[in-house]
Amino acid sequence: MRLKILLISALCAGAFAQSDRELKFEVATVKRVSSPTRGRMVREGGPGTPDPTLLRYEDLPLLTILAIAYDSSPDAMPSGPSWLASEAYSITARIPAGTTKDQFNAMLRNLLVERLGLVAHHETRQIPGYDLTLAKNGPKLKE
Repeated sequence: MRLKILLISALCAGAFAQSDRELKFEVATVKRVSSPTRGRMVREGGPGTPDPTLLRYEDLPLLTILAIAYDSSPDAMPSGPSWLASEAYSITARIPAGTTKDQFNAMLRNLLVERLGLVAHHETRQIPGYDLTLAKNGPKLKE
């Protein structure tokens, strides 16, 4: 009996992963910006905004779009060609009503795979940083 439960769990997990790949915008256009001008970048719409059913990105660097799609920051995505920061795209898409942020991110990733042939992999890296610790005799802060 235990084996059946594990198999069902594994099949359900596979079904959820498959459904992420099936999430798509109702309609979408993706255009490469031939001469990007960073002064007019527009990032509007999506879940949690005043217009959750319409996405509009204009003149956004591909690195920024990838950071949005993977719910990260551009600084956390250090590897890749240098043109990721300089090549810009405009994206307009109609989002189904009731779409969550996670579903939206999956839709954006699927759009990048479908239209731009995106191939990505995840890896964990150690990067230099600072630790904020207490001094030997405790904090010296005063009100």
